[in-house]
Amino acid sequence: MDLHAFLGGTLTAITLKGKVIRRMGPDHPDLAEEARGLADLARDARAEVRAADDGVPVTGEITSGTGLRSIAERCARLGGQMRVEADQGGRFTLTCRVPE
Repeated sequence: MDLHAFLGGTLTAITLKGKVIRRMGPDHPDLAEEARGLADLARDARAEVRAADDGVPVTGEITSGTGLRSIAERCARLGGQMRVEADQGGRFTLTCRVPE
């Protein structure tokens, strides 16, 4: 899944949940549950963002360049870990997981 598809779908879900919560009103019995669901969805989206490049296939070893090094450093500052992989077809995937 590419970054646009992941974030687009997640942000749409967050927006829709927010609208539902707004319409429920402060005294609705399901308000707390819906708010928790919204917070969980946002936290999960923040915890893992994946980006996949559909461009030229990667061949050989993936080395750390300025861009990858910068992303890894930012991820580490947030207490997370970055992983870079290329599948058999050469599709490049970068995953950065950060704690809640």
